[in-house]
Amino acid sequence: MSDKSIRLHKEANLMQIRLKKESLANVYYNLIDKYNKQHEYKPLEISKSNLWEIAGLKGDYNSRDLRELIEELTKSNSYTITENHKISGSMFVVEYLNDKIKIYVPEPFRKLIFYKKDIDLMYKAKHKKVLSVAELDHYDKITKKKSKFLVLLKKADILGVKGKYNKRLYSLLGQFKKTGLYFTTWNDFKEILEIPKSYKSSNIDQKVFTPAKKELLKVGLEITEIKKIKKGRSIDRVEIRFKVEDTSTSLSNQGKVKGKELSPKSPFFSKDRGLEREEEKKDVMSEVKRRALIELSKKGKFNLIEPLMGLITDEEVEEFMEGVRRW
Repeated sequence: MSDKSIRLHKEANLMQIRLKKESLANVYYNLIDKYNKQHEYKPLEISKSNLWEIAGLKGDYNSRDLRELIEELTKSNSYTITENHKISGSMFVVEYLNDKIKIYVPEPFRKLIFYKKDIDLMYKAKHKKVLSVAELDHYDKITKKKSKFLVLLKKADILGVKGKYNKRLYSLLGQFKKTGLYFTTWNDFKEILEIPKSYKSSNIDQKVFTPAKKELLKVGLEITEIKKIKKGRSIDRVEIRFKVEDTSTSLSNQGKVKGKELSPKSPFFSKDRGLEREEEKKDVMSEVKRRALIELSKKGKFNLIEPLMGLITDEEVEEFMEGVRRW
């Protein structure tokens, strides 16, 4: 398996994580990567100079700026995971130890992180490797369900993209790479990207979408259409369509390759595809069915959905209904 990928949890990826600056986004994705490499959860202990380095800040660290960075990283917030699942608090808690810091993840957030144990078990299950009794028990109780929430991003690309809006948008679109379509309510989109409430639609075009189109091309992601759909006189939701190029055009492996339309076989964000192939076709259809369910529900045609129910799992049904509730 490759260690060039950062493994995110879909629910954590859609949370309104407070990444006020690009440096905070760098710290967040680097910390997730470090937790990915732990066999099981335990607090991370890193030097203050290392935290400064992974934040992408230049020169030697100074205590005042580092303290401000940590204060932003550990701010409390309210996170909506689903309609019936909400968490209040900080995703990270920091303890100061002379020239080092210890970073804790509170228990409610721990299940939203993939650890090496999860990654190894998913790999073994995919390749039909022999599992011990303890491994099988952990896989059946935790990892099997958790594997459906895996998002793979190429580490060199997510850390190489410049700008906090660009990093966040790259991460969001990476979750919908098989459909080439990301859509949500306009308000949720602005919340997730932490766009100032004072920004008008034209400001968002200028400061978010236009720079993102240019920057994300460097990692082989081309935004082809941004549609703002109105309800009355106000923007109600946003749809972003995109296509991808071969990963050889990414920041981690530059080269000129002709772009191609997104397909389930597209090697996007990571060549470490062993963990995704099993759910690939299901994921493609899942987004299509979810969209169909939303559209049909608006028309009150729930009887047309029944034939789909036998083709998807109970978890997917709940996910679809959550989509309907949000819309």
